Amino acid sequence: MNIRRACNADCAQINRLLYQVHGVHAKGRPDLFIPGKKKYNESQLLDIIANDEKPIFVAEEDDKILGYAFCVFQKPASNSMQPVKTLYIDDLCVDENCRGGGVGKRIFEFVKDYAKKSGCYNLTLNVWECNPGARAFYEKCGFVRSHNIPNFFTDNYDHPIYECGVQLIDMVYLQRCSEENKLMNILVLNGSPHVNANTMAMVNAFADGAREKNHDIQTVQVMKITINSF
Repeated sequence: MNIRRACNADCAQINRLLYQVHGVHAKGRPDLFIPGKKKYNESQLLDIIANDEKPIFVAEEDDKILGYAFCVFQKPASNSMQPVKTLYIDDLCVDENCRGGGVGKRIFEFVKDYAKKSGCYNLTLNVWECNPGARAFYEKCGFVRSHNIPNFFTDNYDHPIYECGVQLIDMVYLQRCSEENKLMNILVLNGSPHVNANTMAMVNAFADGAREKNHDIQTVQVMKITINSF
């Protein structure tokens, strides 16, 4: 199986998978999705294929496309956030006749390596809260919960949205950091009795650097801890 960047000649087979995905959505949520449609028209799909900021990757075997991943490079819109580069997985699909054979895992591993080579800080995606199958797959791939958008479904739809018999409220975002960028909870124990000594300066410098990388860090001055004797 070969995984590569999509090209114009792939449109027909990508469209076949887009119809599959939309068909599943239309069957489960006919109140939201129109049967017989797909997410992108021909012109939109060609524009995305040509856009280096929105790469599409396809898994191909014997000239047949088995799956795809639609991705988008992103950066924070807010000036208050670090300008980290993110690769967002907008859609990952495996042909309904090929599922369970590891195609999705292979596509994900390719996208993960591509993100790392492109200098991305992390990979992100969103998944519905009540979709345990999808969440289990992505968590197995190393994703962890990043954040929620509270009341996403209640604020953006004029009627209740249900999936698997459960009303959807929040949108859940997952992310996967590269090994060198994983966020940590750090506890620093400083045992120096001298407040203005070199040890304190080094501790403060380390803490400031860790906070700049968004790690959660706490420092404890051991000499200020009172230990009651028995």
